[in-house]
Amino acid sequence: MDTELLKTFLEVHRCGRFSRAAERLYLTQSAVSFRIRQLEQGMGHPLFVRQRSQLSLTPAGERLVPHAEAILAALARARQELGAHSLSDRHASLGASGDLWDAVLGDVVPRLCAALPELTLRAEVASEREMRRYLLEQRLDLGVMLEPPKTEGLNSEAMACLDLWPVSVDGTQTRYAHIGWPALETHFSGVEVERPIPALMAGSFRIALNYVLHAGGWAYLPYSYISRILQQQRLQRITSAPPLSQPVYLVWAKQNDNVRVRQWLQSTLSAQ
Repeated sequence: MDTELLKTFLEVHRCGRFSRAAERLYLTQSAVSFRIRQLEQGMGHPLFVRQRSQLSLTPAGERLVPHAEAILAALARARQELGAHSLSDRHASLGASGDLWDAVLGDVVPRLCAALPELTLRAEVASEREMRRYLLEQRLDLGVMLEPPKTEGLNSEAMACLDLWPVSVDGTQTRYAHIGWPALETHFSGVEVERPIPALMAGSFRIALNYVLHAGGWAYLPYSYISRILQQQRLQRITSAPPLSQPVYLVWAKQNDNVRVRQWLQSTLSAQ
């Protein structure tokens, strides 16, 4: 059985509501409901009495609680024992969004593997919400994020800055493509400039870049990724808008002991 179903079951039991459990698990409410239905189908019994404002356990749900707690506790102990040997086994896992792999971590994997040839590295592409959960569950050693998490049990340190340049194909500001850089929100809320109305809301800077190049729009894009395109004169910097600096954070769980890889990343990326 998928232990994530048991974890979701216990969180819903503690919270009494799907919505509150979804917030604590960094999931959507529909995902939590789906997991509970899966577990009920697997158990062959309904586990919750669904009322308008509150959930309560059925008799089957009450009997399942101690078993679910015991299974998850045993799994946590196993992970802790295996994690204690992570340095000697030379295993590490690093996660980041696809954008940050492209803009910040592009050459990190070969450099890290060259510096620590005995290391077995797992590189993961994940959202910041997923990374926070994976770090707490010790399924991930280190995460690279644009914002320091406020989640209890996680440490973070600013380790680099991403230079964001306003660019278009002709140096003008028409058809703005908005990317969710936190530095952009700080910029537009803190200066006396009119916030541009976006023609495109892009979930990735690569989507915005394609739009800028082929539809004549403009966007704030990472210089590390577009420098070659600028040299080819396919893009121009917009001189009427300021460049921005976006901090990048290294995040790890407080109980994680993979210090060697973390220190390498901190020293290497802070020097960039």
